[in-house]
Amino acid sequence: MFFQIILITLMGLLTLLFSFSLFTISNQLQALHAYLIAKDIVTMDSDQFKELADYAEKIKENKRKQG
Repeated sequence: MFFQIILITLMGLLTLLFSFSLFTISNQLQALHAYLIAKDIVTMDSDQFKELADYAEKIKENKRKQG
């Protein structure tokens, strides 16, 4: 009985640790993704930036048409 209580407690702690690890990894990946996008935007030349702005406008227009 005592062994089962310890085992269940350890399993619960491991589950909490695992879920916290996944949450931390997810946040780190989101931060890395945002950094890479910002780095790409900063290093763009004017033609690439214009293409990106045109693409964003097309997305806005499509959303307006749908909604």
